[in-house]
Amino acid sequence: MKKLQIIIIALLISLTICAAASMLAKANPGSATQLVVSSETSQIAGVPFTVTVTAEDAHGNTITEYTDTVNFTSSDSGTGVVLPSNYTFMPADAGVATFSVTLVTAGSQSITATDTSDSSITGSQTGIMVDPASASTFSFGTVNSPQITGDDFSITITALDAYGNTATNYIGKPILSDLTGTISPTSTSAFEDGVWTGSVAVTSAGSDSITATEGAIAGTSNSFTVNPVITVMQGANGAINPGTTSVNYGGSKSFLITPNTGYSIASLTVDGSPVAVASSYTFSNVQVNQTITATFAINTYTFTVYINGQGSVTPGNGTHPYGTVVNLTATSADGWTFGGWSNDATSSTTTLTMDADQTITANFIQNPQTTSTPTPTQTPTITSTPTQTPTATPTPSPASTSNPSPTSISTPIAKTKQNATPALAVATMGQYLPVVAAALILGAVIIGLVIKRRKAPNIIVLS
Repeated sequence: MKKLQIIIIALLISLTICAAASMLAKANPGSATQLVVSSETSQIAGVPFTVTVTAEDAHGNTITEYTDTVNFTSSDSGTGVVLPSNYTFMPADAGVATFSVTLVTAGSQSITATDTSDSSITGSQTGIMVDPASASTFSFGTVNSPQITGDDFSITITALDAYGNTATNYIGKPILSDLTGTISPTSTSAFEDGVWTGSVAVTSAGSDSITATEGAIAGTSNSFTVNPVITVMQGANGAINPGTTSVNYGGSKSFLITPNTGYSIASLTVDGSPVAVASSYTFSNVQVNQTITATFAINTYTFTVYINGQGSVTPGNGTHPYGTVVNLTATSADGWTFGGWSNDATSSTTTLTMDADQTITANFIQNPQTTSTPTPTQTPTITSTPTQTPTATPTPSPASTSNPSPTSISTPIAKTKQNATPALAVATMGQYLPVVAAALILGAVIIGLVIKRRKAPNIIVLS
């Protein structure tokens, strides 16, 4: 029990001594060992605020006799930061002084005060959150060059305060314009957190830049080039190569105009005006958008038929579009036979495809001639006196002076029927002329023989 009392008394004595020492330290502060920097921790860029610096010893006592010089620094190195100049504490400050500070860079910043004669005596205010000021300008992200007239390209615009911070509280819709006056759209949608990204297009070629404006807030992009476009418009059955394409501003571009097989170039226009039809065209010093247009027409070919002999061919000579299949038929004249085509086809029908001017010959062969006696249309009736056959007579006596009379021979020619037309009678007599001629000759021979017999001493017997 006595030991416990001794321990308690000893503890009480120790506590009393410590408390007395502490009271003595506060009553008699030592030299400064630190500087305490304090301020509000939420600030706006460019707006001055107050910072308090207090010289303290190791126990947190204010050293009222502190008269050293302090220097100020900050984590913010942006243009526009305002820090106090070196300051020497006065006795009247009693170890505490206030200063005006301006920070400009958004984000967490700090301010530090340091004794110029003893750098170990220092202190900082950290965690000062600097918010951006109101938007005062627009900044564009880099616009790539070249762009192409009429094609969309992306741009990014950022609203900045006077110190280059993104004005995250800006939600405006600035107007857009460009040097050519052809940009679309002509305004943005609302900014989000001070930034807008969207697509625009410019329809005029040349050097260009884009400007965004809202009231006193404005900004312009970098300069960039917009290349012109040559637009190709081609009809069916042919092509223009290359197709629609961009051309370097002030540059040249050649195009080939090629019709399909069986077609030809019908017309060629440049920027709506006709030019000479050709298989190629070159644009030079292109500074604006231009157009080239070609139309194509099907070729027409001539078809010519020749006839060797007597006959006909259908269809005859004419013109036909490319690819037309012409069906030919040969017809021979009377007394002629089709003998084949010049293309070696033997049938009386053949075809030709019109892929060029075409010629063809149809050959006809004459049938062989046959000799025959004409068959009379009507056989005439011939009436004749029978020829008297002479009777053999013994050789007469010299006193006999009588001669027999010659036998009369007649070859009557039958008449045509009474109802036959004169033309038919003439035709009929023509058919029998050889017969009549033979009969006359025979009659003349017989008469001659009779006359001879009358002169002869003997009678000639005809057998």
